[in-house]
Amino acid sequence: MSPRKNYHKKNLTLSSKFNIKYKNNSFAKTTLQKIIITGSNGFLGSKLTKFFSGKYEVICGYNNNHNNISNNKKIKINYNNLENVKNYLESNKVFSIIHCAGLTNIEFCEENKSKCLEVNYKFTQKLVQISKKKKILFVFLSTDHLYDGKKKKYLEKDTTSPLNNYAISKIKSEHYIKKKLKKYLILRTNFFGFQKEYNKKNFFNFIFKSLSKKKEIKLFGDVYFSPVHYLTFCEILSKLMSIRKYGIFNISSDQRISKYKFGKLIAKYFSFKDNKIKNVSIDKIKNLVKRPKNMSLNNLVIKKTLKIKNINIINNIKRDLKIIND
Repeated sequence: MSPRKNYHKKNLTLSSKFNIKYKNNSFAKTTLQKIIITGSNGFLGSKLTKFFSGKYEVICGYNNNHNNISNNKKIKINYNNLENVKNYLESNKVFSIIHCAGLTNIEFCEENKSKCLEVNYKFTQKLVQISKKKKILFVFLSTDHLYDGKKKKYLEKDTTSPLNNYAISKIKSEHYIKKKLKKYLILRTNFFGFQKEYNKKNFFNFIFKSLSKKKEIKLFGDVYFSPVHYLTFCEILSKLMSIRKYGIFNISSDQRISKYKFGKLIAKYFSFKDNKIKNVSIDKIKNLVKRPKNMSLNNLVIKKTLKIKNINIINNIKRDLKIIND
């Protein structure tokens, strides 16, 4: 074989490996599908933006502030301003809208019911209508707060029983999505992970920062959940999107764990003393909006769908060891 033919064959192999088309002695990059991520300046939205960049062409949807969005493609999207996204969709084909924007403070949602429904439900309604018209995959970030907490672990098919306005707004959104769309993903989850911006409200950061400063913290020993690291969430969502799986999925760890024991695990694996972590009961806290004592999710459906052996809480916590040390 001549050197020229050998060179051509070698580069065809490389082009296949790196998903680059080889044509007429030149390389041409494959066009990436476009996705819009609302709430891209929030914790999960910013992590999804970073994770999907390179896999998709990411368009960052924001409400008011976009200073911390590194991606150069931005669209202002909120309940009162959807013209930008409508105009963009008139000239651009978008594969998916990943809807992360919303109000998550349970106390605020309880005190401001109309605002909660406007942002968490009515805004979602409008995005669903757009997705239906343009035949776009709609990905909805739901919650693990949908139940009354009387069961140890909840399946996707279990009847919801909300205890507060926040949960009601999420359930109403879920029902609307299921009624209007065929191509959708509703992801019930509770995620965690390290975030360099300590001013952001983040349960993991609160524990990590407090322990690093040797501050005493009180964590509920009678409130249970089954959180996953945000990278695990991103990987699972990416796989669901790539194989075109639709429906409702619980994305959670295998273990049901209390907030108190979760804090103890963080102390253990990040080499902090745990004597500053105090075990308290949620029943002792006054003027707290009612919420479930147990939010643990059964993840058998997602593990079967994607052939995942296990989603271990300790392995998920350890993912932050590398992130923090980098």
